[in-house]
Amino acid sequence: MGGISPHFAPLYSLLIFLGRNEYNGCNRSKTWPVAIQVRSPPLCSGRRSPPFSGRQTSAEYMEKMPTNFRTWRCLAQLLFICLMVSVMPGVARFSLAAEQAAGGAGDRKELRSASEFDYPPFAIVGADGKADGFSVDLLKAAAEAAGLSVSFKVGPWHQLKEELADGMLDVLPLVSYSPERDRVYDFTTPYLRMNGTVFVRKGDPHIRSLTDLKGREVLVMEGDTAHEYALREKLSEKIIPTATYEEAFRRLASGRHDAVVVQQIVGLQIIRKLHLANIVPVSQKHVTTLKPVALKLEGFEQKFCFAVAEGNQHLVSQLNEGLTVVYLNGTYNALYEKWFAPILPKPEISMAETIRQVLVVLVPFLLVLTLAGLWYLRRLVRERTLFLENEIAQRQKIEEALAEANGRYEDAQRLGKVGNWVFEPATGELWASAEARRIFGFAAGAHLSLDDVRQCFVDRGLAEKVLQELLSEDGVDNLECGIISADEKKHRTILLLTRSEKGDAGRPARLTGVIQDVTERKRMEERLQQAHKLEAVGLLAGGIAHDFNNILTSILGFAELIRDSYPDDNQLQEDIGEIYTAASRAKELVQQLQAFSRREKTRPYPLRVELVVKETMRLLRSTLPASVEMRVDVAETMPPVLAEPAKLHQIVMNICTNAAQAMEEGGGVLTVRAFETTPADQVFRQHPGLARGRYVQLEVHDTGSGIPPERLGSIFDPYFTTRDSGDGTGLGLAVTYSLVREMNGEILVWSEEGKGSVFTVLLPTVEAVEGPAAGLPVPAGPPLMGGRHILLVDDEPPNLKMTTRMLERGGYTVTPVQDGAEALERFRKNPAAFDLVISDISMPGLTGDRLARELLAVRPDLPVILTSGHAGNLSEETAGLAGARGFLQKPVTEKQLFSRIGEIFASPAESDAGQHR
Repeated sequence: MGGISPHFAPLYSLLIFLGRNEYNGCNRSKTWPVAIQVRSPPLCSGRRSPPFSGRQTSAEYMEKMPTNFRTWRCLAQLLFICLMVSVMPGVARFSLAAEQAAGGAGDRKELRSASEFDYPPFAIVGADGKADGFSVDLLKAAAEAAGLSVSFKVGPWHQLKEELADGMLDVLPLVSYSPERDRVYDFTTPYLRMNGTVFVRKGDPHIRSLTDLKGREVLVMEGDTAHEYALREKLSEKIIPTATYEEAFRRLASGRHDAVVVQQIVGLQIIRKLHLANIVPVSQKHVTTLKPVALKLEGFEQKFCFAVAEGNQHLVSQLNEGLTVVYLNGTYNALYEKWFAPILPKPEISMAETIRQVLVVLVPFLLVLTLAGLWYLRRLVRERTLFLENEIAQRQKIEEALAEANGRYEDAQRLGKVGNWVFEPATGELWASAEARRIFGFAAGAHLSLDDVRQCFVDRGLAEKVLQELLSEDGVDNLECGIISADEKKHRTILLLTRSEKGDAGRPARLTGVIQDVTERKRMEERLQQAHKLEAVGLLAGGIAHDFNNILTSILGFAELIRDSYPDDNQLQEDIGEIYTAASRAKELVQQLQAFSRREKTRPYPLRVELVVKETMRLLRSTLPASVEMRVDVAETMPPVLAEPAKLHQIVMNICTNAAQAMEEGGGVLTVRAFETTPADQVFRQHPGLARGRYVQLEVHDTGSGIPPERLGSIFDPYFTTRDSGDGTGLGLAVTYSLVREMNGEILVWSEEGKGSVFTVLLPTVEAVEGPAAGLPVPAGPPLMGGRHILLVDDEPPNLKMTTRMLERGGYTVTPVQDGAEALERFRKNPAAFDLVISDISMPGLTGDRLARELLAVRPDLPVILTSGHAGNLSEETAGLAGARGFLQKPVTEKQLFSRIGEIFASPAESDAGQHR
């Protein structure tokens, strides 16, 4: 759209002002219209204020309102006639541009807009639920004048701001300009400028100025310009945001809080709408001159504009052109009369004020007529000078804006690790952004060719194939591949999005593309997959542990029963001891599985390393290929270390397995040594976390392929593996390192390609104390509690049989039941017949914890013991919630069972109950 010549701007603005008053007959109080954005293309197409703009507030205008409207009309007509000759060329050009804009209305683009719920009279919601108000109508008119259409929705202000910034909306009709918002949105020329003020309850003598707000409760609408102004200026320590201004005024009118900070027009409209007679602006309370003076908040000037998303300069230009049209054709005046005339109070009229206003206009007018001749002679030089100055200023602004945009663009690419490039096949010229160069490892200013880029691809054949396909046909191609950066030789994974554009002859004219560094994303995806595997393993481990506990309960229990059936010198005692030892080791393994599934820490104790190493090597020997020779050299008199058998076993097994895998193809020798030592001073200096003292040193030496130096520093990283994808988790050495550090030790590695590797584990020694026995326990003898009757419930027949025999040997009368419902039925028939109930928790149908609740409901003093093969924490909590007196974790030994029963029957309450029975 064409613009108005800059030298007609002042006259044209005055013409609009006079025409507006002439058009309205000067019969109503209103604010002056905002000056039109005056520009010559491409000037003032952005969000900056035009060269000539301004607006008086309603209070200032009321102070200057004339009395003699006929005098004003005469002056307007006189100035209008005098200035018509000067502005006709600009009007002609402007009208032509407006006609061109209107001519394209047949094919309108619909803009997405929205309006807030409550900001009268600028933005309201009508009775039909649709957006309405001065700003809404003005945007509709400006869009129509620019050949556009617009649709509205309504919503909360904070939500609409975010949707505009996110691109979900194209334009908002009512946004007050601020430097903070200017970084997020682009703004049109302001169509209204107004100052805010303070509203208080009528008769309040405490607030006369801004300084009186200190310590007062000041209400604002959350997220509004008034909210930002109150926080920025620190009006009070008690700023109270509300959802809407109607809520704020209702609170103030009801006697709560002290003041409301809001734009004056909005406040007057809400007072009028809600019929709040006890609320007034501060300016109407305190008279310091011949009439009330408004308390004008200088720092709270609102420049109301249309706002679009950052960077949409084309839409800003269209809306500015539409605003210009509605100013000239009288639409703006009609909308202003419609929405503001009923709100603004009519001013007081005095003859002295009228004479002053007439002189303000008449004296400059006579001065202009006197200097018209001189001004006309110098006009051409001044116009040319002004044009050049404006041209230079605009170019500087454009250059600054371009530099700022380029900076933001490069920052966005750097943060998103996304670069772009352009290749011209005809000339072979390749351009790449700074981020694209960084991804490929090229310097910012260095010359770049297509061959340089080809050399970076790991699979150059694939890259060449994709390039040839792009050069032969149109379309976009996605390629995810690996590259080696040119500078640091780092391996990266990139995502390449490429498009081919053909020229008039059908040959490729340009290749454009986007490249993104997705190395970290791929690494996180792989870690997520490994985490899912570990989670599945944990769930499986928990289920297996439960089943194993039930099996081990029978094995350990029957082993104890067999032991007691034969004298101590019988040969079977040794065999039974081996069975018990193996079952105990299995029990420890199950406990480790449960700890793994619950991510728990167990309690270490002094342990002899040589026993664990020998047992681990005996298990490992059967799994090694025949091409690997094993040599074990373990000292017999080493002091113990503070550890857990399963974890120490895992350390030895992981390192030895890793060494054996390094010799899978060519075979070799696996040497394991363990001995007591005092590390050299150099070791303590290199590893400050090691405490000085005696250590047990475990060495695992293999004659495999060795580890490359560049990978040696990553072998203990989680998920790092040198094996094929899907073969192993990459957690073996990472877990080993974690376990060694948990034991306050250190692990050292030496490796050389072609010669093999040596892993050295240092574990601090401790004073030897007695650890838990691993063999068959010495029978302690069951407690003498004969005559007691126990109801035993377990859905596993072997466990039920074994526990029944164990209890009967202890002198108890046992009623074994395999189903919870049957046990409850038997108990209800004769509740006093049973002294104790022992029940498994995990049973089909009526579970143990539910059975305990039912039994205690019948007889609250009944002692109940619950058992479970599941993880201990959850089962103990379940037993406690069910009201049980005790809990036993399977597998349960005879000693543990009788000890827990003895504790319950030895309590005073149970002793008394047994005597009365």
